Amino acid sequence: MFAPQYQDGLRLDIYSYKFEAGNNGQDIKEINVLNHYIGMRDLEPEDFTEFKWIPFVVGIHRPPLPARRGHRHAGPRRSSCSW
Repeated sequence: MFAPQYQDGLRLDIYSYKFEAGNNGQDIKEINVLNHYIGMRDLEPEDFTEFKWIPFVVGIHRPPLPARRGHRHAGPRRSSCSW
């Protein structure tokens, strides 16, 4: 959010398991003050039940990594071609 009062803006990064406010956490305080002004509740991590179950849903639906059977990595490949 950008406004003249907030020259650098207010930052709130929302992940599947938490949110992080910019300016060392000060931005969430400012956002909550603005939310209060328009009649919204404060943003508290405890109110986001999604943070508890979304990481599991994402993990369950993530495709498995391909199996690499019989593959041994012995360092950098060397060319056997001679010119």
